[in-house]
Amino acid sequence: MDPPDRARPPGGRWCDLLAIAGVVALVVRRWALVGAYPTGLDGGQWLALGRGLHGFGRATDGAYAPLVPLLTTLADALLGPLPAVRLIATASALALALAVWLVARAALGPCRGLLAAALVLPASALAEPVMYGGYPQQFALAAGLVAIWLTCTYLTSGRRGLLVVITAAALITAAAHHVYFPLTIAGIATVALLWATMVKREARWQRMGWVSLAIAPSLLLFAAIAAAFARAGYAAPLAASARDIGGAWRYATREAPLVWLALLLAAALALAATWRRRGTAPRLLATALVVPAGALALLTGQARLLPPVLIGTAIAVALGMSELSRRYPLATLPAALSLGALAIALALPADRATADIAAFYQVVDPSLVHAAHAIAASDQPGGVAVRQDRRGWPIGWWFEA
Repeated sequence: MDPPDRARPPGGRWCDLLAIAGVVALVVRRWALVGAYPTGLDGGQWLALGRGLHGFGRATDGAYAPLVPLLTTLADALLGPLPAVRLIATASALALALAVWLVARAALGPCRGLLAAALVLPASALAEPVMYGGYPQQFALAAGLVAIWLTCTYLTSGRRGLLVVITAAALITAAAHHVYFPLTIAGIATVALLWATMVKREARWQRMGWVSLAIAPSLLLFAAIAAAFARAGYAAPLAASARDIGGAWRYATREAPLVWLALLLAAALALAATWRRRGTAPRLLATALVVPAGALALLTGQARLLPPVLIGTAIAVALGMSELSRRYPLATLPAALSLGALAIALALPADRATADIAAFYQVVDPSLVHAAHAIAASDQPGGVAVRQDRRGWPIGWWFEA
């Protein structure tokens, strides 16, 4: 939908067609990079955990948010294990791409939304989870982005019909990922606190109360998942991928760390320049994406917390372009062309980086599949010894699957 305070700009339909074509091309490219066999280790976990819902699965106890294991086991029943994992991988990439584009479009309009999406969607940081099997993170980020944006829209417009969709999006986020759900709640809280500084007390408490009710079911679901984690003795292995913040930034923006740093600074300037309008929905969205995830990344050195920062950065930069056009109308076309050219320039090294990531995470191959068939066909009782692969990874997860 177009932002309610703007008329549809000339060329909006062409921008939408370009965006749809771009999303399709991106998802097809990711499908091709995954190849005939799914990449990463975690796809095997989702198969094993999904089958565990029926009483058999992993050799060791475990727990996880149920959405992706459930989707994977349903796809497995229809297609078989390896096509099922490829399908869920592609679906997670499509969900995130559509969420980023549609939210950017709703916040900024069709053409500026296209520029923001084109800037961030090819980024390798948004592609890597697909390659290592982090589909839950992708689904959670997509649904969390929708939940945060609709919270911005509800608080600024009062349209209560949005509350049902906020509830659904928050439930999907909670069912998908145990880190991105708290991050989404932090984003919603950031939105509410910023918006509350701009309105009268009566409207403040009423609308914030409705938002609290909307997210309450997801909080209950997350509490149940957290209890299952505690019973299984599971703790996310976050320390294994922790870095200093400089290392995390270079890892997440490997195709162009300095360019993305310049964009982050431009985003900060754009948010500062629009401070008087901090209660508007697009600005609330950008702030809610950059600040909570950015603060946690600074504290933990986790590169996997940076995708929301990059999305928020792209939205804030496009918002800054809108502010520049408002103040200097003659700068509109040059600014749009410059941002579009930058998006194209970033897409090429990002695609090369994503191809390298896909090759690095390639675990399953014909020899592994043949070994799995041999193990399954063996009538000898007892355990099966599995050695690690060349990177030291426990490929036995795939034999479990």
